[in-house]
Amino acid sequence: MFRLNKAAICCLCAFLVITLIYTGASGGEANVSENNEVVNAQYEINTNRHTLFVESPAVENRFSTDNFQKKLESDILEVWYSEESTSIRVVDKRSGYIWGCTQEEQPENLNKKWHAKANSLCTITYVNKETNKEEEVALSESTLRKEVLWSDNSALFKVSGRRIGISFEIFMELDGDRLIIGIDDGTVAEEKENLLKSVIFLNFFGSTEQDSVPGYFLIPDGCGALMRFRESRAYTSGFEKKVYGSDFGVDKVAEQMNLNGNRTDDYATPANQVILPLYGIVHGENQNGILAVIENGAEYASISAVPSGVSNIDYNRAYITFNYRQFYDKRVSKSRTVTVPQEELNQIDAELSFRFLSGEEANYSGMALRYSEKLLEENIIAKKENNREKIPVLINIMGSEVKKGFLRNSLSVLTTAKQAMNISSLLAKSGIDIQTLLFSGGLSGGYSGSSYGTVRFEKKVGSSEEFKALSDYVKKNGGDFALSLRVSTANKDQINISSQAALTRSKDSALYEIPNETLMYPAEYYIKPPLITEYVDKINNELPAYSVNFEDLGYLLYSDYTRNRQISRKQSKELLTDAFEKIGLKAYFSSANEYMLPYTKAVTSIPVTNSQYMYETDTVPFLQMILKGRIDYYAPYSNQGFYSDLSVLKMIEYGAYPSFILMEADNFEIYNTPIQNMFSLNFENWEENIKDIYHRVNKVLAQVEDCQILFHRTIMDGVAAVGYSNGKTIYINYNETAVKLDESLTIPEYNCAVGDTGNAF
Repeated sequence: MFRLNKAAICCLCAFLVITLIYTGASGGEANVSENNEVVNAQYEINTNRHTLFVESPAVENRFSTDNFQKKLESDILEVWYSEESTSIRVVDKRSGYIWGCTQEEQPENLNKKWHAKANSLCTITYVNKETNKEEEVALSESTLRKEVLWSDNSALFKVSGRRIGISFEIFMELDGDRLIIGIDDGTVAEEKENLLKSVIFLNFFGSTEQDSVPGYFLIPDGCGALMRFRESRAYTSGFEKKVYGSDFGVDKVAEQMNLNGNRTDDYATPANQVILPLYGIVHGENQNGILAVIENGAEYASISAVPSGVSNIDYNRAYITFNYRQFYDKRVSKSRTVTVPQEELNQIDAELSFRFLSGEEANYSGMALRYSEKLLEENIIAKKENNREKIPVLINIMGSEVKKGFLRNSLSVLTTAKQAMNISSLLAKSGIDIQTLLFSGGLSGGYSGSSYGTVRFEKKVGSSEEFKALSDYVKKNGGDFALSLRVSTANKDQINISSQAALTRSKDSALYEIPNETLMYPAEYYIKPPLITEYVDKINNELPAYSVNFEDLGYLLYSDYTRNRQISRKQSKELLTDAFEKIGLKAYFSSANEYMLPYTKAVTSIPVTNSQYMYETDTVPFLQMILKGRIDYYAPYSNQGFYSDLSVLKMIEYGAYPSFILMEADNFEIYNTPIQNMFSLNFENWEENIKDIYHRVNKVLAQVEDCQILFHRTIMDGVAAVGYSNGKTIYINYNETAVKLDESLTIPEYNCAVGDTGNAF
C-alpha cells in the first residue's frame, strides 16, 4: 500500500463529489428533480451569469445643438461641432436623438480639468521627461493649437503642442451611419524630450449621469457582458483590458485568481480576455445605440467601461485608449530594475468607428448582427454549408502524460489509438457519430513531456498507421480527427529556455507562473514567435493528413525582446497570420482572437459567462451570435464542471455543442501528472452521461443546425428566447414552474421548447 498525500486526498474527494452529483442527473428531458438544485437554479438566474429581464422606458433627448455648428451630414447622421470645447454632437436623423458627452455648462460634479477632458474630441497623455510622470492634455486646452480643415464629409485637425513638443493630425469622416476618427501613424511627431503615451477619443461620448438614462454598455468580456446604468456605488475601478490580452513581453503578469473584491466569489474562475475589438452603448433598449469598433491599431488598444462612482465621478462612460507607450521594468543590474517608459513609439494607425443604431437594432443582438455582417464583408468569417441533420460532439482523448517519479519521470499511457477507436465506435453505435475527436498526448514524450518541435508519434500510444486508421474512421462517420498541441507555450522540460523562450523588455524569460508548489510545472514559458511559425509549418508539411488543434495559439499575442531579433506585438500577429495564409491552414483553437477567425475550424471551449466583475449586471451570448452558423463552437467540458442540468440548458440557450475530455485508463492514473486536477476522465464512468447530455442538446439544437442567431432576449424573469434564421425560436425556462407563452406553446419547468419566431411577442 502507498500513503496518500493531501493533494491525492483532495483529488479523490473531488472525484467522489462529481460522481455523486452526476449519479442524480436526470435523463431524457432537461429538467431538475433534486430540491437543492431547484433552490440553486432560482438563485442562479438572478446572478450576472444570465441576462436579466428589464423593461426600458422611452428615452428623451438630453442635448441640443445650441452653440454648435453643423459641419458634416449624411443621409442618416449630422455632426455638429463646438470650436470652444472641441466637442461634437451627433444627430441621428432617423429618430432625432442627439448623442453627446456632457452638458456644455460645467456640471457640478466635474472640476474644470475633468469637464474639459469629458467634452473634448481627444485627450492625450504624455510622459514629462523632467518628472518622469504622466500628464494629460485635452484638445480644447490652450496647450494644444488646432487648425481644422472641413470638407463635405470629412475633417482634418492639425494639432501641435509647442510647449510639450508633440504634434499629430486627427482625421474624422462621416460615412452613412458611421463616424470614423483616427490618427495616421506618420503624422505623430515628438520634437522635445516629452514622450506621447496614449490617445483617447471622446472618452465621455454616450456617457450617462448615474441612472438618469435607462440603458447599458456592452463589454466584450467572455461571451459578452452588460453594464447597466445604475446609481453611483463605491467601485474601486472599472473594466479596463487590453484587446487580445496581455503582452507578456511588456506587461507584469498578475495572478489570475486574485479577485481583490472586484468579482463575485461564488464561482471563482479566471477572468476572460478581450478577443473582439469593440464595445457598445444603448440608451433605451430598441431605441438608440452605438457600436464602437477599433478598425485599426487593436494590438495596442485597451477597452474601458467605467461605472458611475469610480473616482467619485458620477458618470458611466466607455472609451478606447490607443497605447503608444507603456511603462516597464528596465533592468539596470542583475538584481535591480527601474520603471521607465518605452523608448520607441508603438507603430499605430489608430482608427475608431462609431456605428449608430436606431429602433429594433439598438440592442446587443442588433450589435452582434451588424458586427457579423462586417466580418462577412471582410471575409473574416463565412456562412457554413454543412447541412447536417444533427449536431457534432467534441471528444478530447488524453493519450499519454508525463508522470512524476522519485528519481526520474516516466510516461503514463492513458489511451492508445486503438482504445480511442473503441471509444469512438461505442459512441457512434449510440447515435453520436458526428464527432470532433481531438487527441492530446499522441506525440513522443506525452502531452507535457514532448520536446518542442517534435512531430513523431508516441509508439506506446500508437503507430502512424494506427493513428491514420483512427482518423479515417472518425471522418468516415462525418466527423473530424485532430492532433492536439501547444505551440505557443511549454514547460521547462520541453524547451531550451535560453534559446526558445521569448524575452521581456527586462531581458527575463517571458513566463506565467502560478505560486503553487504542488503543481508539477508551475511555470509556463512563452515561445519566440518565429519558432512558433516554424513549428506550424513543420506540422503542416510532415503531418498533412491530420487536422490540428492548436490549444494556445489562437488567443496569445505578445512581443519578444531577444537581442538583435526584437519582434513587436504587431509583427508577431503578422508573422502568425501570414504563416496560416501562406499554407492555407484552418485549425481548431480553444479560443480565437478576431484576427485568427479566418483560420478557425471551430472554437473548442467558448466562454459561457462574463468574468463576473461586480459592476457587470448580465451575461449575454454576444460572441455566440456572431459565430453561430459561421464557425462551430463547443461548451466547456461537461465532465470538468459544466455538467449540471442548468449547464445543459445554457448550452441550448447559447447554441453550444457538448464537449468531454476522456481517457481509457482509471482516474487514479492521472495522479502525480500535470493534469491531476482534472479528477475524472475515465470514459466508462461518463459513457451514459455523454449519451444523455448529447441527445438532450441534439434534440433541440438539431432543429436550428447551421442557422444564424438573429436575436437573443429575456422575455420574462428566467425565460430566454433565441431566434434563428430558419424561423425557429428556442425558449428556455429556468424557473421552477411551467410558463405558458400562448395557447400552443408551454415551456415546462427547467426545460425548453421550440416554436416559430414571433411567439410571445
